[in-house]
Amino acid sequence: MPFEEHVSSLGRLTAMPDPTVVTPAAEDIREAVASLQALEQVSVESLAAWVLASPAQSYVLALAVGVSREKLKNLLRHWFNTAS
Repeated sequence: MPFEEHVSSLGRLTAMPDPTVVTPAAEDIREAVASLQALEQVSVESLAAWVLASPAQSYVLALAVGVSREKLKNLLRHWFNTAS
């Protein structure tokens, strides 16, 4: 089988997600964004306070710069030299 034919025969392993469907993850992100928008001022101090108040949603800040939740967890493990 020629390479081009092989490549054209490949398909997606999973369906493309529908961005309009409300999911628990999307709702969590919306809530985090609303909470961030409510900050009076965006500064290192205000973001640090927000992370302390909302640790479960802090991954949303990483998403804003293209870092996945899993990548953030791995970076934190590395930076703090922890196993979990």
